[in-house]
Amino acid sequence: MKALLDRKSADELGDASLTEKFYFLFHKLIKCIEAEQRNVIEEMKGVMEEMERKEYDSFFSTELFNELNETIEKQKMSLENTLVLLKHIGYCKVMKEIQNYSFDNSSLGKRFEKLILEEDRKKEREREKFFVDLCESYLFLRHYYCKLSKEMTSICVSCLLKVALNKIETEETQKEVEMALLALGEISVDVHVEKELFLKDIEEIIKYHQEHRNLTQFAYQSAWQFLIIRFIFERSLEEVIVNELHFVREAARELEELSKRANWRRKAEETKRMKEVIAIEKWIRTIKELFVYFGNWREECVELIHSLVTVCKSARENVRETFRNCISLFHDMASLTTVSTDCFTKGGVFGLILEEIQQSTLEDVVAWNCSIICYWQFRRLEEDEDCEIDEVERKTIKKEVFDRIEEEGYEDIITSFHETFEFFNNKFYMSFSTNIVDYFVNI
Repeated sequence: MKALLDRKSADELGDASLTEKFYFLFHKLIKCIEAEQRNVIEEMKGVMEEMERKEYDSFFSTELFNELNETIEKQKMSLENTLVLLKHIGYCKVMKEIQNYSFDNSSLGKRFEKLILEEDRKKEREREKFFVDLCESYLFLRHYYCKLSKEMTSICVSCLLKVALNKIETEETQKEVEMALLALGEISVDVHVEKELFLKDIEEIIKYHQEHRNLTQFAYQSAWQFLIIRFIFERSLEEVIVNELHFVREAARELEELSKRANWRRKAEETKRMKEVIAIEKWIRTIKELFVYFGNWREECVELIHSLVTVCKSARENVRETFRNCISLFHDMASLTTVSTDCFTKGGVFGLILEEIQQSTLEDVVAWNCSIICYWQFRRLEEDEDCEIDEVERKTIKKEVFDRIEEEGYEDIITSFHETFEFFNNKFYMSFSTNIVDYFVNI
């Protein structure tokens, strides 16, 4: 590393890793004069955006933040310039889905908490943008599940909702609104936010976008993320989420649009994730939080399931992580008694599953999830007292599934899983019966 630091410019680093380039620029940053620091920070931004998750996580350390705190104390770098860097570090952390406690355990993290409280107590704040940047950086850099006090929650939510309510349609304003909403989306489900503090504003933000389409796709998703994870403490939000703001319709529409825009045919060696895929992954998690963790599901969700199936089929070849996450979501849905088998049939889940298990090779977790989905849904079609659907409808659904299995020759494929059930049972701690007949629909 010392040899790298002796170089005069990043261009001289040659084949050095992105992490090494980052550290080179970081040490250059704290040594150069303030007038040059913004240019170095811009170089660092480019390096961070190119990093993959593992590489990014390697430099995201308590030592880094402690050193930044020391540069502020020794006046080697202004707090304003530090915030420019930290805000981007935090933004990349959120986009790359990095979670660790480095910032929370650092002296810089403690400094930020103190600064936010001090700025909030000022009767007249002269540096409003400075305060916004403080709140955003703080929420971006924290671990998602790190404890957030009631006072800090109230301060940050009030500050950032004010920014997010800005309806001026310029590129600069859109970016400011996006950053504010992304930061709000980082307030975890474990943090209780009083309904009076956010509901009116977040409703206005979502409704205005539905009419005027003024938000970026990340900003809109984050507005929903912030609202939906409040549902665990405020069950009364169900009416607002489902019927007033039409989450099901909006999530389905966003997934369809993102799926059309994504370049699903990219080369296998292209490891950098597309922005559309990142947004889709965020929607998948939000859907899981509402409909799985909180057990909230409605019959009208066929459209949403169909959109997820579309994403799943598009991602199957070249973006396997997204594909696996979709299959995992269907697995979670299948376990809910509130999810209708008819929704799965009409939404295309069974078709997707049966196509997947026809592949010559299957990933263990995908094969297991496919088997579980079939098992739970087929078992629910058996005649028992818990079945809530009409007898005629139940038999119709059973016949549709059975005919598809028979027509496509999938019975032999599913039967071939017989030898793998013991493996599934050991690896995933399941209790699959080795009697394959248990997993078929008997008309």
